[in-house]
Amino acid sequence: MEKKLAKLNKAVIILGVIAILTLLFRLWPFFFIALTFFIGARIWCRILRAKLPKELDVKARVKRRSSRAKKGIGEQVSLWVNADYPNAKWVWAHVDTIKRIANGEDVFIILNGAGGYRRARVNITGNIVVALEYMKAPIRESVSEQRLEENIAETITAESPSVNYDLMAYEWVEAHINELNERLNEAVGEGISDYLLSAKELPIQGSWTSICTELMRAGVSEAECVQEGIKIKIN
Repeated sequence: MEKKLAKLNKAVIILGVIAILTLLFRLWPFFFIALTFFIGARIWCRILRAKLPKELDVKARVKRRSSRAKKGIGEQVSLWVNADYPNAKWVWAHVDTIKRIANGEDVFIILNGAGGYRRARVNITGNIVVALEYMKAPIRESVSEQRLEENIAETITAESPSVNYDLMAYEWVEAHINELNERLNEAVGEGISDYLLSAKELPIQGSWTSICTELMRAGVSEAECVQEGIKIKIN
């Protein structure tokens, strides 16, 4: 569409020049023909420009979707949840989430602080999270919003033994291991033996133990959870 519009703009300029030349030499038949084509080309340009923003909007959406594909599925889910409920927390609802995704089965997340929604189905197409389908459990009108949030927290606590953070931890380590190695090398150069990953740069606290395991699999000699985050011992 953009190339077609550029070619049409060139044609408008050429027709305009021809119309001016025929007017100067008083070639009236050619002047009126050139003027007719000039006006028609101008109108067609306006029509194409009116269509162009919609096409650009589609390209922008495709670009955003492609950028999401570069992130891990867990990070994509976080983007969707944070966009809808910035204060919400979530965890995977299955211990075999990786297997379910590989087999194309439905996967769910458990929510807390999402305006009454307790679960959501994660719709995945080609390793891209395309939508979250939020599910609210039926409640009586007399139940307050505060009580509902308490029920959600209790549900997550009750279901926590079956919650698995392995996928979230694996994706977080995979996305940050190169940067982390550089930071650890700098720490070695400065003579630092213990390095702290603060809570601000880590995902949900429940995943820290799994992250420690993944870090050691990735080559970190020793990592342990502390109150401030994850402490890495540098040998």
